Amino acid sequence: MKWSFIKPEEIAISLLKEKLVTNDEGWMRWEALPRTAPPTGCFIFDHFLRILETTTLRDHRVVAQRLGVRPIDLEGLLRMMTGMGGREFINSYRLAQARELMRYTDLALDEVGKRCGFPTAAHLSSLFRLHVGCSPMKYRARHRPDNYQSLYRW
Repeated sequence: MKWSFIKPEEIAISLLKEKLVTNDEGWMRWEALPRTAPPTGCFIFDHFLRILETTTLRDHRVVAQRLGVRPIDLEGLLRMMTGMGGREFINSYRLAQARELMRYTDLALDEVGKRCGFPTAAHLSSLFRLHVGCSPMKYRARHRPDNYQSLYRW
Protein backbone atom coordinates (compact mmCIF):
# COMPACT_ATOMS: atom_id res chain seq x y z
CA MET A 1 0.00 0.00 0.00
CA LYS A 2 1.36 3.39 -0.99
CA TRP A 3 1.42 6.10 1.66
CA SER A 4 0.54 9.69 0.77
CA PHE A 5 0.03 13.00 2.50
CA ILE A 6 -3.42 14.05 3.65
CA LYS A 7 -4.74 16.83 1.41
CA PRO A 8 -6.88 19.62 2.93
CA GLU A 9 -9.45 19.43 0.13
CA GLU A 10 -9.98 15.73 0.92
CA ILE A 11 -10.86 16.33 4.57
CA ALA A 12 -12.25 19.87 4.63
CA ILE A 13 -15.75 19.83 6.07
CA SER A 14 -18.40 21.18 3.76
CA LEU A 15 -20.08 24.39 4.86
CA LEU A 16 -23.09 23.42 2.74
CA LYS A 17 -26.02 21.76 4.53
CA GLU A 18 -27.49 19.29 2.03
CA LYS A 19 -27.05 17.96 -1.48
CA LEU A 20 -29.57 16.46 -3.86
CA VAL A 21 -28.80 12.81 -4.61
CA THR A 22 -30.39 10.47 -7.13
CA ASN A 23 -30.54 6.70 -6.66
CA ASP A 24 -30.36 4.03 -9.38
CA GLU A 25 -34.13 4.11 -9.93
CA GLY A 26 -34.11 7.87 -10.48
CA TRP A 27 -35.61 8.89 -7.13
CA MET A 28 -34.21 12.13 -5.72
CA ARG A 29 -33.83 13.18 -2.10
CA TRP A 30 -31.93 15.69 -0.01
CA GLU A 31 -29.04 14.22 1.95
CA ALA A 32 -27.24 15.96 4.82
CA LEU A 33 -23.53 16.48 4.26
CA PRO A 34 -21.12 15.14 6.91
CA ARG A 35 -20.28 17.57 9.70
CA THR A 36 -17.01 15.91 10.77
CA ALA A 37 -13.90 14.69 9.01
CA PRO A 38 -13.25 10.96 8.89
CA PRO A 39 -10.79 9.77 11.56
CA THR A 40 -7.16 9.71 10.46
CA GLY A 41 -5.86 7.48 13.24
CA CYS A 42 -3.84 10.27 14.81
CA PHE A 43 -5.43 11.58 18.01
CA ILE A 44 -3.86 15.05 17.91
CA PHE A 45 -4.48 15.55 14.18
CA ASP A 46 -8.12 14.48 14.55
CA HIS A 47 -8.61 16.98 17.39
CA PHE A 48 -6.83 19.63 15.33
CA LEU A 49 -9.40 19.01 12.57
CA ARG A 50 -12.29 19.22 15.09
CA ILE A 51 -11.06 22.67 16.12
CA LEU A 52 -10.93 23.76 12.45
CA GLU A 53 -14.48 22.40 11.97
CA THR A 54 -15.95 24.27 14.92
CA THR A 55 -14.07 27.58 14.79
CA THR A 56 -12.72 30.05 12.28
CA LEU A 57 -9.24 30.09 13.86
CA ARG A 58 -6.43 30.58 11.37
CA ASP A 59 -3.34 30.58 13.61
CA HIS A 60 -1.87 27.14 14.26
CA ARG A 61 -0.18 28.46 17.42
CA VAL A 62 -3.59 29.25 18.96
CA VAL A 63 -4.85 25.81 17.91
CA ALA A 64 -1.75 24.21 19.50
CA GLN A 65 -2.49 26.06 22.73
CA ARG A 66 -6.07 24.73 22.70
CA LEU A 67 -4.73 21.22 22.11
CA GLY A 68 -2.22 21.57 24.94
CA VAL A 69 0.80 20.94 22.73
CA ARG A 70 3.76 23.08 21.79
CA PRO A 71 3.38 24.92 18.46
CA ILE A 72 6.61 23.39 17.16
CA ASP A 73 5.29 19.88 17.90
CA LEU A 74 2.02 20.60 16.08
CA GLU A 75 3.99 22.05 13.18
CA GLY A 76 6.06 18.85 12.99
CA LEU A 77 2.96 16.66 13.13
CA LEU A 78 1.29 18.66 10.35
CA ARG A 79 4.41 18.41 8.16
CA MET A 80 4.51 14.66 8.74
CA MET A 81 0.79 14.12 8.02
CA THR A 82 0.23 16.71 5.26
CA GLY A 83 3.62 17.86 3.97
CA MET A 84 2.61 21.43 4.94
CA GLY A 85 3.32 23.76 7.81
CA GLY A 86 0.56 25.02 10.10
CA ARG A 87 -0.25 28.27 8.33
CA GLU A 88 -0.11 26.67 4.88
CA PHE A 89 -2.39 23.79 5.90
CA ILE A 90 -4.97 26.02 7.57
CA ASN A 91 -5.00 28.40 4.59
CA SER A 92 -5.41 25.46 2.19
CA TYR A 93 -8.20 23.99 4.36
CA ARG A 94 -10.07 27.30 4.50
CA LEU A 95 -9.54 27.91 0.76
CA ALA A 96 -11.02 24.48 -0.01
CA GLN A 97 -14.13 25.57 1.89
CA ALA A 98 -14.16 28.93 0.08
CA ARG A 99 -13.88 27.23 -3.34
CA GLU A 100 -16.89 25.09 -2.49
CA LEU A 101 -18.97 28.10 -1.42
CA MET A 102 -17.94 30.05 -4.51
CA ARG A 103 -18.90 27.08 -6.71
CA TYR A 104 -22.29 26.22 -5.20
CA THR A 105 -23.75 29.37 -3.60
CA ASP A 106 -24.76 32.95 -4.36
CA LEU A 107 -23.01 34.24 -1.24
CA ALA A 108 -21.13 37.50 -1.57
CA LEU A 109 -17.34 37.34 -1.26
CA ASP A 110 -17.33 39.00 2.17
CA GLU A 111 -19.84 36.41 3.46
CA VAL A 112 -17.78 33.55 2.00
CA GLY A 113 -14.72 35.00 3.71
CA LYS A 114 -16.52 35.33 7.02
CA ARG A 115 -17.84 31.76 6.92
CA CYS A 116 -14.39 30.41 6.07
CA GLY A 117 -12.54 32.38 8.74
CA PHE A 118 -10.84 35.07 6.67
CA PRO A 119 -10.65 38.50 8.31
CA THR A 120 -11.64 40.41 5.15
CA ALA A 121 -12.84 39.74 1.62
CA ALA A 122 -9.63 41.35 0.35
CA HIS A 123 -7.51 38.88 2.32
CA LEU A 124 -9.53 35.94 0.96
CA SER A 125 -9.26 37.33 -2.56
CA SER A 126 -5.46 37.76 -2.41
CA LEU A 127 -4.91 34.25 -1.00
CA PHE A 128 -7.37 32.83 -3.52
CA ARG A 129 -5.45 34.42 -6.41
CA LEU A 130 -2.14 33.18 -5.00
CA HIS A 131 -3.22 29.56 -4.45
CA VAL A 132 -5.94 29.00 -7.07
CA GLY A 133 -4.55 31.20 -9.83
CA CYS A 134 -7.59 33.39 -10.46
CA SER A 135 -9.94 35.72 -8.61
CA PRO A 136 -12.82 34.18 -6.63
CA MET A 137 -15.37 35.66 -9.04
CA LYS A 138 -13.60 34.22 -12.09
CA TYR A 139 -13.44 30.87 -10.30
CA ARG A 140 -17.19 31.06 -9.67
CA ALA A 141 -17.89 31.90 -13.31
CA ARG A 142 -15.72 29.01 -14.56
CA HIS A 143 -16.71 26.27 -12.10
CA ARG A 144 -20.30 26.85 -11.03
CA PRO A 145 -22.80 24.52 -12.70
CA ASP A 146 -25.87 26.11 -14.25
CA ASN A 147 -28.17 24.17 -11.91
CA TYR A 148 -26.18 24.85 -8.72
CA GLN A 149 -29.25 26.17 -6.88
CA SER A 150 -31.07 22.88 -7.33
CA LEU A 151 -28.07 20.75 -6.26
CA TYR A 152 -27.18 22.12 -2.81
CA ARG A 153 -28.70 23.89 0.18
CA TRP A 154 -26.60 26.22 2.26
